[in-house]
Order: sequence, then C-alpha cells, then structure tokens
Amino acid sequence: MLLYRRDSHTLWLGLAEYETDPAARPVIAAWQFIDQAGSPLACRWTTDPSQVIGEADGRSYALTFADPETLLVSLPPGRTSMTLRLAMAEGTADARGGVLSRSAPSPCRLTYTTNTELARNDLVALSDGEHELRLTLDAEVGAVLAVRVERGEPSHAPERAVPAFAPTMAAAAQRWHDWFAAAPEMNPAYRGQYYYAWWVLAVNLIRPDSDRRREGVVPSKQGYVGIWHWDSYFHAIALRHIDVELARDQIRVLLAHQGADGVIPDVVHDLGVLAHTTDLPAGERARTMRLASGGRTRRIAETAMTKPPLLAWAAWILHQTAPDPTFLQEVYEPAARFLHWWFTVCDTDHNGLCEYLHPYCSGLDDSPLWDLGPPVEAPELTAYLVLQCDTMAEIARVIGKETEAAAWTARADRMIHRLIVLRWDHEAGMFWATRHGRRIPVRTPFNLLPLITGRLPAGIADRMVVVLTDGRRFWPRFPVPTVALDDPAYSPTTMWRGPVWLNINYLLITALNRGGYQDVARSLQQRTLELAMGQDDLIEYYNSETGGRPPRAASTFSWSAAVCIELAIAESRLASRSPLPGIPS
Repeated sequence: MLLYRRDSHTLWLGLAEYETDPAARPVIAAWQFIDQAGSPLACRWTTDPSQVIGEADGRSYALTFADPETLLVSLPPGRTSMTLRLAMAEGTADARGGVLSRSAPSPCRLTYTTNTELARNDLVALSDGEHELRLTLDAEVGAVLAVRVERGEPSHAPERAVPAFAPTMAAAAQRWHDWFAAAPEMNPAYRGQYYYAWWVLAVNLIRPDSDRRREGVVPSKQGYVGIWHWDSYFHAIALRHIDVELARDQIRVLLAHQGADGVIPDVVHDLGVLAHTTDLPAGERARTMRLASGGRTRRIAETAMTKPPLLAWAAWILHQTAPDPTFLQEVYEPAARFLHWWFTVCDTDHNGLCEYLHPYCSGLDDSPLWDLGPPVEAPELTAYLVLQCDTMAEIARVIGKETEAAAWTARADRMIHRLIVLRWDHEAGMFWATRHGRRIPVRTPFNLLPLITGRLPAGIADRMVVVLTDGRRFWPRFPVPTVALDDPAYSPTTMWRGPVWLNINYLLITALNRGGYQDVARSLQQRTLELAMGQDDLIEYYNSETGGRPPRAASTFSWSAAVCIELAIAESRLASRSPLPGIPS
C-alpha cells in the first residue's frame, strides 16, 4: 500500500503492483477529514518513517502501517468525520465498518473496521462504478480505524480485527530504529541524504507473490515493482553494510528463478518472471519491437530476456566484506551456467565477442545504440564478461577448483585480446560498438568501460581516461552523461541518451580504481555525491547539465540510493584514510 498527500486537504491510497501506475489505479482516490461545517480540513502533515501525523483545529490524526496490507488511523477523542472516494465497484456497510471489492482493473478487497462507535456509515454507489464513504466516528481514547487492502481475489473471510495503535506504532518505530542504527556512521556533510537512501532501500523491500521465501528490493514502488536483475547487484552491494544475509538474498531470489538454459531472468515479479520476449505485456512487446528496429515495424527475433552479467562480481564483493565460501559455492555453478549461455547463444557471428540480442538485455533500453536494432556487439558487454571470468577464477580458487580457475583466466585473456584487436580506435580513444561488423557511431561512456577489466595496456587506458575527463564530452559539472555532450544523439533529459545514472558512475569509479587512476576516481566519486546530494529525492537519472530531475525519471529509486550509500561510505573512509572493504582497487 502506498499513501500519498495530494494537497493539505486530501490523501489518496494506491497499490504497488507490477506494470501498473498507482496513480492511475488508486484504491482510495480521495480521503478527506471534514470539519463541523462539512468542509474538508486543511491539515498540516508531518512524517517520520513510522507514522504520518495530520494536525488541524488543535486535533491530531496519526497513521501507521501495521503490516503491508493494514493501515491504522489513530483518532482524537470526540467526533471525527471523513469522506472517502473508493475505487471499488461493489460494497456493503455494517455496524463495524464495511467491505468493498473490485475485479478490474486490479483485483482487490478493501475492509474498514473500527473499535469505536460509528455515528454515520453511509456507503453510496456512484455512477462511475466507485463508491463514496461518509464516516462519522464518536471516538474514545484509543479509538482506531483500520483500513485493510488485500490484492487479488481473496477466498477467505475479511479480517475484521483492529490492532491497538500505540504498540503497533512503537513496533514500527523500533524496526526503523534498528534499521538505521545498523548503518555505518556517516560524515555530517552526507548524513541527511545517506539516511534517506537507507529509507529508500527499506521502503522498496517486497516479497513477490511468485516467491514469498525472500525479500527483494524493487527499483521503485512508483513504476518498477519487481526484482530487477542488474539492479539487485547494486542493492546487494549497499545492503552488505547493514545485513549481509539480506544482501545475499538479493542474489538468491534471482538464482531461484534461473532457467534450464542458464538465463537469469530480467525481472522476478508478482505474476512470475520476465525471462523471454514472450513474457512481455502486449503493449510493451510492441514498443520494444519499434525501439529495437529504429522506428520501423519489421519483426525482431524472440529471445531470452536478462541483464548484463555482473553476478560473480557482486557475489565477490559480498564475500570480501563477509567471507563465506559456502555462499560462493552456492553462486558458482549458476554463474557458470549463465556465462555459458552468453558464450554459446550470444556470439552470433562467432568472432569471440558476445552481443546483446535485445535492448533490455543491455539495461540501456532507449540508448541510441539501438536505433538500428539488434544485435549489438557492445564493448561494455565484453568488459563485463572479462570481469566475470576473472572473478570466477578468484571464486574457483577459494572453493578448490584450481583447474577451472586457470580456464576462466585463459578465457578472459582471449576475450580482452579480441576486443583490443577488433574494436580499439586510438584516435577516438575508445572501443566501438558494432552491428553486423559495422561501427555504431555513437559515443557513450560504455565505449570506455573496458577499463573495468584492469587488463588494458597503459597506452590504451591513459587515452581512455583523457577522453573520459574531456569537459566537451563526458566531464561536465555533473559527469558522466550517457551519451557524449558533443554527439548528435545527446539529450540531457531523455533516458539513456544523455542523463547521468549513478550506477554507471559507480561502475566507472570502480573501473578507474582498478585501472590505477585513483585521483580521477576520487574526483568522480565526489562529483557524483554532489549530484546525489543536490536533490531532495534519489531519482532514477539526472539532467547532465543542471543536475535536476528529468520529467520521466522515477522517484525513490533504489540503485541510486544504493550507490549514494556506497559512495558516501567510501568517501567518508577515504577522508579518514580507512579502507572500504569489498571495493576492488
């Protein structure tokens, strides 16, 4: 359940669900407290992680979540009136409250119950298939209104219990206290946004209906309600500072849904997984055909859906922080099968370098790299695969597989050699992406990510760093734009066509550290933190010129929160000359 303030008079309640906009499908479209004259009260709303408090006319209304399905409202003594517009097609009222339900567009049941006297409980059907609820409660001390929303079409009777507010709120406050208390101490300069980032990660935790065994962090409950594949690696890296087992679970929830072919799904969500183009909703499937075909309507091949291969890298960072060979053993075989899929299915021209077969597999959905359609042989994909092979070699040595370790290293040797021979352009200072062997003339920071391998000759690495730090290309006040500033495809506000993504900056910081460019890495780290600290929220991506929020960037975004946490800890420890465990250098 998601509770929003529309204005000082009005709240509304929605649901976080896969592939839905909660604003377009509210459960309570408008919720207002009413004064004695029958007009909506203008409340002064304040919040903390455990409760929301509205104050008006010297009276307070406190709201807290008892569990993911139950919202409690603490009522002040005396008479309270409210009206609620309910996006529910059917409903009945009784002496204790009422029950409403809908079967479309998002099936759910809403139950409202109170432990105090109901002086008025009028449920009026409206012409648009909704209901208006007019409530008046004569409240004694400890009076509570419980609103419970169950998704789907429950087969059991409605739950009508009303939990006591004070102990429920106290338990919520204690959970939040324990969560924040576990976080490493922070430099005061970053503290506000740092703790907000921890709040974002916690508030985005769910147990997907398709797999209730583990909690996973969704990118944002406002538009991305599922366990996204490569997002989860960044979430895990941050969570290791507060709960290493929860961090490991971000990886386990993905591995539990690995396919027989070795593919780790793009998304694990309430209804199942997104592991193939045939799993896409119809509208999204049609959109990706247009996206991947440069606006043309020709059909593209159906293919598996996944994300860039960073599994072993993330698991190894967790191991460096909290050594656990058993966890590495758990990850090793699935990671090997995933890499086998890339090597056997995604090298369609058999030149030793893999390709993305669908835009979503790259994570760069709307990048101009896709304007001519797939397949795209991208230098960062080879870099990720080299990094994975080198990390698999490290893991293999820890778990006693020395022969396999040598084989992984040999494969990494071959790939980096092929990448340099086939795709390095010294004049441009970057590796080029190609399609069917032809250069894609778009300059992005992904052309520079082979630096993350730590394997490039000094002359190549030095040249790439010069290009990266060129203020006319990738080094404005807020680096690093996802398309070069002087590239014709550059747009500072269009997804993957110019805005700054914090996770890409984090990969580049890691690359610079691995390549031996610690001073440049530190500069990028500080400037990325400046960007993250410059907004009240932590958003999906940032305007590369102003540092502001582009119109379509999602809010409360988890991997931005994770990177903010990671870089703030790293910067604080560098400032105190204390090393950060788990960051390759």
